[in-house]
Amino acid sequence: MNSSVSVAIIGAGPCGLMTALLLARAGIRCVVFEKKPGISTHPKAMIISRRTSEIYRQLGLFDAIRDGSLAGDGRFRFIWARSLVGKELGRVPYAAVVDELTPCGSLHCPQTWTEKVLLDAVTAEPLAEVKFGCEVLSIELQTDFVRLSFPAEQTLDVPWLVAADGAGSARFGVQTEGPGDMGHFLNVMFRANYGTHLRDRPAFLYPTVSRTYFEFFLAVNGSDLWLVHHLLKPGEKPNDFPPKRLRELIREASGLPAEPVEVLSTVPWVMSPKVARQFRIDRVFLVGDAAARLTKAGGLGLNTGLQSAHNLAWKLACVVNGSAGDSLLDTYQQERRDAAFRTMQNTNRNADEFFDIISSALKNDWDKVGDLIAQSRTRGPGLGQDLGIT
Repeated sequence: MNSSVSVAIIGAGPCGLMTALLLARAGIRCVVFEKKPGISTHPKAMIISRRTSEIYRQLGLFDAIRDGSLAGDGRFRFIWARSLVGKELGRVPYAAVVDELTPCGSLHCPQTWTEKVLLDAVTAEPLAEVKFGCEVLSIELQTDFVRLSFPAEQTLDVPWLVAADGAGSARFGVQTEGPGDMGHFLNVMFRANYGTHLRDRPAFLYPTVSRTYFEFFLAVNGSDLWLVHHLLKPGEKPNDFPPKRLRELIREASGLPAEPVEVLSTVPWVMSPKVARQFRIDRVFLVGDAAARLTKAGGLGLNTGLQSAHNLAWKLACVVNGSAGDSLLDTYQQERRDAAFRTMQNTNRNADEFFDIISSALKNDWDKVGDLIAQSRTRGPGLGQDLGIT
């Protein structure tokens, strides 16, 4: 391949698309390679922090992101119960939508919509290109460039590479720090008419616990589209849960067995938080899950990745256009690695709290379950996390 591209990006998830958009608007020609045929069809990350909302506002995208978000007014962050409609165990309030410290509030937006908004914006930029169905087979670091290899023995040499495909640390042999495997889950998207049954229980997240199960429900549209995170027991595999079995466990944990359930898609995932020791490898930069993979407890993984992309893009643009020296790029790791590590520690504590609640429920210690929920660390407004880590 012959190209005048200055920056190649691997991965067309939110972090890769954000990087491309920022670079293109800074006058840098870039291309995104994504092995999948298109953007995500299964919503995963949902929470958008105040700081990330500020970045969208800076790009003129905040209103578009908000249009696809579930309104937060009047909703709780969590409502814990024995089932969706069973005995309540406690409520955790949602942080104020408006705060005097920022013009932007946090949002609850499915990743599918986030990616659509970003892709539309990137596609409108003449200096950016997204190539779906294009897998990068290998990467070779040279003194003055990075060589990418593709099927049919095609290659592309680029001055700079951003790895935003989740595999960066493993691909480049970068060591990581983190607690290791904390649990295996199935993320299940399904349709069920649960919204009408929950009008007196408005929330974004509905963890349900009993002595026999823990199912973590997430409202996608507040009506009939839902996610549930199912915790796999030791020895269980994703293939052990065909749609019929998933429907059964959803009906049990919902407490609404008469409501039809349509399983739409499943995505297995492992809660294995880790942060790369290096965010820069010569001419390569790690962004998103490639740099820092966090637990989903708190919804801070995607936000951390997007904020890192925002930090990197302007620096990379300055070096490419000659207005700054290469040493500016070293500040990316200096500023974002510690921020990601502190955020990982925060989300790990959230996960520990969830597992304490589950453990207490399995022991039938409902008084302790209630106490843990009432004292939940997620009850705080989260301003320090949102606005105090840059």
